[in-house]
Order: sequence, then structure tokens, then C-alpha cells
Amino acid sequence: MPENRGETFESAGPYRGPDPIAEECSSPMTGDSADAVVVGGGVVGCSIAYHLARHGAAVVVLERETLGSQSTGRCAGGVRQQFSSPSNVLVQQLSFRLLAQLESETGVDPEFRHIGYLFVLTNQSDVSDFRRF
Repeated sequence: MPENRGETFESAGPYRGPDPIAEECSSPMTGDSADAVVVGGGVVGCSIAYHLARHGAAVVVLERETLGSQSTGRCAGGVRQQFSSPSNVLVQQLSFRLLAQLESETGVDPEFRHIGYLFVLTNQSDVSDFRRF
């Protein structure tokens, strides 16, 4: 059994504050059916639910704890656009656009800050490899 089981959003890590949207996001089902049920309220599950709901689906997200409080809530949250694969670059560019407009769409601040990314290269071989991409 994981050590963090039962841990609350507030105690999930040093960068966590109170859960600003728990009351807005958690509510019992009012009907007896849904168009889609998403199991897991991490970044992938919430993204799936968000996109389904944007297309008109009635979505239920099942999460054993608070949304985003497990491994997703413990990640560094870095999003970068520097990759060697054009498809990865495109996905990240689309992610940047989505994150930049998410607050205006949802009314919830995702705390997205575009601050840049730094790569420290310590030898000439790394510099040569980096320049290729």
C-alpha cells in the first residue's frame, strides 16, 4: 500500500496550498447515467473529461482521492517545446496554447506561467548534440 494513501490535497507536498476548486468539481451525480465515465482524476483523466465535456458529453470522473492529488499533483509541472521529434514539438505547442487560454474557458487559474527553460551543457559533445536538434 503506498505511503501517501489517504493524504489530503493540502498535505500532498511543499508547493501545495488549499484546494481552490474541490467544492466546485466534486458533487454527487444527479442523474442515473452519463455519456462517459473516466477512471482516474490525474492530468490524463482530467484532460479526457475536459475534452469530452467540451464536445457536449455528460462526463463522470472517478478518483479515489482529490483530483490531481496523486502523482500528477507531485510533478514539477514543466512544459517545454524543445524536442528532437517534430510531433512532440507540435503537441507541446498546442499544449501551450491550451494552457494559456484555459482560465478564460473555465474560470479556474491553472497557474500556468511561461517563464522559459534552461539547458545547461557541460561538455562540447553535449553542445554538438544539442545544436543538431
